[in-house]
Amino acid sequence: MPGFLFYWIAWSVWIIATFLLDKDHPSRGRLAAASLLLIILSPCRAEFFHLEFTLSLPLILFFCYGHYGKRGVWELANQAVRILIVTVAHAGYLLMVLSEPVLLIVHPAIWKTALFFLLGQLAFSRFSDRLYGTLTGFVHGQILYALLLEKYGIRVPLDAFFLDETAVLFAVLQGWNGLARLFAQFGGKSVPAGKERPFS
Repeated sequence: MPGFLFYWIAWSVWIIATFLLDKDHPSRGRLAAASLLLIILSPCRAEFFHLEFTLSLPLILFFCYGHYGKRGVWELANQAVRILIVTVAHAGYLLMVLSEPVLLIVHPAIWKTALFFLLGQLAFSRFSDRLYGTLTGFVHGQILYALLLEKYGIRVPLDAFFLDETAVLFAVLQGWNGLARLFAQFGGKSVPAGKERPFS
């Protein structure tokens, strides 16, 4: 059922942020608000330049872009190149699936999560950049793919199925970061939030 994974993960994030995270945690309010707004806006649809999408999509981009709001010009340029790599990789993957349907034997969310998790590990060094950069490139790639097919009269709505894939990628990136911090603590190392490269 499209949307099931998204709702399950979004509600889990909201519950964890609202009831389980420490009240002084810097991300507590942001996570709770973001997850709740994503759930509320997910059934709403809009259309722009013949591109049909759920209103959760611009909200995802809003939070991702906000992460880069205070970066310098050169750092923004560096991150933009890395995001472009993820964008092209995602659009290219989706176009490849059109000619190689054998890839659909395994659920697309599994393929995509594995591929873009690995790509995020290679393209970004800090966890915060890895999370927001990979998600930004992932969304951009889907938009690029939809716009390319629109030129041939094929409509690809960015709906609940796309939210499922995005939510799974978010959960895997967060889960890996949690495991990396856990291993680092067992190893006696201090891992500053947002600056770690797992197992480095």
